[in-house]
Order: sequence, then structure tokens, then C-alpha cells
Amino acid sequence: MKKVPSWRPPLVSICKKRPTMVRMAELCALISLISCCSSALSARLWASTGKAGERAAARPSMRAVRRIMGGVSSLGRLVEPNLGSNCGNRWKVPPGLISPSREHLMKFPARRLAARDLCGRCAQPEQPEQRRQLCNPRASGWSHTELQFTSGDTLMDNTARLALPFIMSGQALKHITHNDALNRLDALVQPVVESTRVTTPPVSPLSGEAWIVPSGASGAWAGHMDEIAAWQAGAWHFYDPAQGWQVFDRASGTLLVFTGADWVAVAATGAGLPQLGINTSAELTNRLAVASAATLLTHDGAGHQLKLNKASGSDTASLLFQSNWSGRAEMGLMGDNDWRIKVSPDGSTWTDVITIAADTAEMRVAGALNPAGDNAQTLGDGGARWSAVWSATGTIQTSDARHKTAIAPTDLGLDFIRLLTPVRFAWKGGDGRCHYGLVAQQVAEIAAQLDADFGGHVLADPSDPHSQQALRYDQFIAPLVRAVQELAERLDCLDGAHLRPVLSPPIAPTELQSLQGPA
Repeated sequence: MKKVPSWRPPLVSICKKRPTMVRMAELCALISLISCCSSALSARLWASTGKAGERAAARPSMRAVRRIMGGVSSLGRLVEPNLGSNCGNRWKVPPGLISPSREHLMKFPARRLAARDLCGRCAQPEQPEQRRQLCNPRASGWSHTELQFTSGDTLMDNTARLALPFIMSGQALKHITHNDALNRLDALVQPVVESTRVTTPPVSPLSGEAWIVPSGASGAWAGHMDEIAAWQAGAWHFYDPAQGWQVFDRASGTLLVFTGADWVAVAATGAGLPQLGINTSAELTNRLAVASAATLLTHDGAGHQLKLNKASGSDTASLLFQSNWSGRAEMGLMGDNDWRIKVSPDGSTWTDVITIAADTAEMRVAGALNPAGDNAQTLGDGGARWSAVWSATGTIQTSDARHKTAIAPTDLGLDFIRLLTPVRFAWKGGDGRCHYGLVAQQVAEIAAQLDADFGGHVLADPSDPHSQQALRYDQFIAPLVRAVQELAERLDCLDGAHLRPVLSPPIAPTELQSLQGPA
């Protein structure tokens, strides 16, 4: 008798890119066909061999039938296109499609499928977070029957983390289970995806290439948001990530980690890292966020610059100082290219305290300009003079007796004034106009001649007599007043005392001592 060949159906071609219910119906029809063939074959063998040769002739043919049935026992591993999603359920089919007498032949492994592959009602593609929940049998409107071994025991047929299928004891076609596990390992160990922004499945992907499915994907990727879509064995396989999975994105050069809700970049080989939070959370506006007691930016052998760059002149490049997340001070280029310091009492009303014009270097001050200490600082010096000081009411000098000591009548008067030599001059490098005044060196000589310590003469460096010299012209007012008084007295003597009354000073010289402050 001709030996019956061991035939294994091409189930991959039957099951590719078909809905699960259609695949299961085809699978059940195939099982029924095999069952009919085996019954007919057994009957033919019994009719043709007779009792004497029954057992000898039937043995090889029955082995062939058992090989056919053994091939059926691993059919569950061949339905591959959508086995990557994790739902936590075993394969379940409507009762009645498979007769109880054939149920023991199936030996389906405990594969985790997406809820949509089980009943079509458990979750919708536009709600991917529901796909990660367990499929609810009652939500579909029909009951489920879990396929088991004939012993009735439900076994764990996959690894816990990556759902790699185990090879069952006595399982036929073990290479299918093994190759399936290798495909999953090839996609999930040292995983690399081509991009995370492609929404349409590529037309001609290379074997092994993978993508992270973004929101709004279409075609075969629809409903697989955030899953890893890998092109393997001529079909798309989808791997539902668990929290902590890491993938390298080739397009952006970033290392992505799945948080359980989204893929987040945590490192990059170039400029692909979109944001970074150190001890705090970063977001789209504050892409670099640091929460610490201090932040150190130090040199690498020489200097160090902190650069703030803006796109255009109307934009802002500044340092903002906040109190309880409300702005109080800001400095930088705000709205133009002039450098500003501005302050606010409440975070909404701002005053430009200092503004330095970028084109003229002119500095404008909004508030009062006071020295840090009383009567301790100078404005300019002998080598850094102001060319002109503009004032609406002139300078005000303190002349309170409570701030003075050793008060006495002036000893410089008409004799001092008569010795002064007023001059006309022009400043070197000045405006070219004629100016009138006194020469500091001559004033110093006259004061020395009269043995007077005249405060109107100033040395830039008091310890160096050859340093820059200057005059305080306000100090000449008292000698001038005294000179006028002396001239008036002489006129009175010439005109006769009886013709002009003598006016006594409002404060006698002896009373001046009582007005002065403590020494």
C-alpha cells in the first residue's frame, strides 16, 4: 500500500491579515476536513486489508494520521499578525465552532492578544489605554470558551515579561514556537525603531524594521498607538510596551523610555533630547528644569560664558527673578536690544529702573541715585570727569550747623580776593569756547602765602602734590562776602559814620560756637 504522506497545511497564508473570527472559522473548517479525511482513510484501510493484515497495514497509515493531528496541535502559534499586544487573556472562541471531541487536539498556548482581536467590542482602536485592560467576556454579547488540554489544566505557556512562548511537552512543530520567540527577542532586545512620527505604514519595509506607532496612525497601524510595530515574516507584528521599556529612535537620535502612558526621551546622541528635568519635571516651555540648592557652571581651564540668545530684536533674552513663582526683577534684552533692569512689586506692574541704549550707551535711571554710604563716595575723579552736569535747580550742599564743627568767622576776605587772578581760557580737547575762571595752582600759592588751609583747592591724590588739581568754586563765596563787607565798612568810613547806619550781623561771632554740632 502506498504510504500516506505527512501533510501540514499552509496556515500562515490562510491566517494573514484576516480578522480573528474569520481565521478561527477557517481553522475550525480545516479541523473538520482533517477529521473527515482521517475517518475515510481508516475505513478504507479496514476494508482493504482484512483481519490478518489489519494491524500491520493500518499502523503506518495511522501514524500519518497522527502526524496530521500533531500538526493541528500547533496551529495556534501560526496565527501571527496581531499577537504582539498584551491583554492577559487566553485564546477564546464562541462555543459550538469546535466540537468537544476535537477540543483536545488544539492545545492552544496561552497567548496574550489585544482585546479587539478577541471579540471586537472589548475596546475601541481610538482608546488604546483600554486595550491594555483585560478583555471582559460579557462586553461582547456572547460567551467565551477557553481552550484547554484534555486534562482540563490551564498552563502558563508564555514568559511573564516578554510573552515568549514556551515549548510544550510533546508538542509538534516545535520550531514554530521557537522561531516565534526569536522574532520577539529580535524586536525587543536592543530595540531600535526608525521613527516615532510616521503615521502611515511604509510600503516596502525591510524585514526587522520597526516603528513606534504615533497617535492618528492609519492603515494596518490604526488602533496601535504607542505600540512597537515590527515588520517580520512578511507581516506587521505589534508589541504593546510595558512601563520601563527602552527604545532607541534612529530618526531623532534619542533614547526613549515608556512611562506607562507615553514615550519620553531621556538621552540623545545629538540635539534630539527635547527636554530634561533634574530633580523636577520639565515641560515644553521650561525644557531644562533643575531643582537644587545651587547650580554650578564652571570653567574648563579658562573662562566661562552663559549665553542667552533670542531670535529677533523684538523677542526677549533675560534673567527673571521670581518669588513664589511671581516675577519681582528681570534684567536683559526685553522687547528690543537695549539692556534693562526692571522691578515689580506684584509681578504685573513693572518699572525700568536702568536702561542702557544699545546704540548710544546712554544710561537712563528711573529712580533716585543715592550713594551706598553718607558722605563717603565721590562721583567721578580727576581722571574720570563728567564733561557737564545738567540740573533743573542746581546742586544742593548741606550747610546745617549741626553737621559742622570749629565754626569761626572767615579769615579770608578782601586781601585773599585781591590776590586772585581771574583768567580766560579754553579746555584742551574741549568745545573750543572761551571759559572764565581761576587757576588751581595760583589759588594754592595764594593760600600758602596767607598761611590758610583753603578747602577750595583740591588734590586728586592728597599725598601727591603733583597730582591732578581742582577747585571748589562754592568755597569762594564766603571770602567774597567778607570782601564785600570790608569794602562796605571802608565806604562807611569815607562817607561818615553818621550818614550810614552800621548793621550788626544777626549772629554774633561768639554765638556761632553754640550752634555747631559736637566735635
